[in-house]
Amino acid sequence: MLQHKLLAFAIHYDYMGIFGVLVLGVIGLPIPDEVLMTFAGYLIWKGQLHYLPTVLTSILGSFLGMSTYIFRFVKLILRILYPKAKEAQRWVPSIP
Repeated sequence: MLQHKLLAFAIHYDYMGIFGVLVLGVIGLPIPDEVLMTFAGYLIWKGQLHYLPTVLTSILGSFLGMSTYIFRFVKLILRILYPKAKEAQRWVPSIP
């Protein structure tokens, strides 16, 4: 159900729809990026989208989604490990 709504969103908003769905898909929304890109290729073949803007939009959407995911993951890991490192620092002798 959600996949159909997201594909309809991508069709309605063309390039910005593809960008938004890719960003949300990479971050963790349950839609496979392969389905969206296959559908975008079909729309290119039908002449509803142009090749170069679709490719650039897809690259930027994936890049932004991955960057957001990685920064969110790093922030979570640092929040978990930083207090443990401060505690372990008492037991490890400092190296000059």
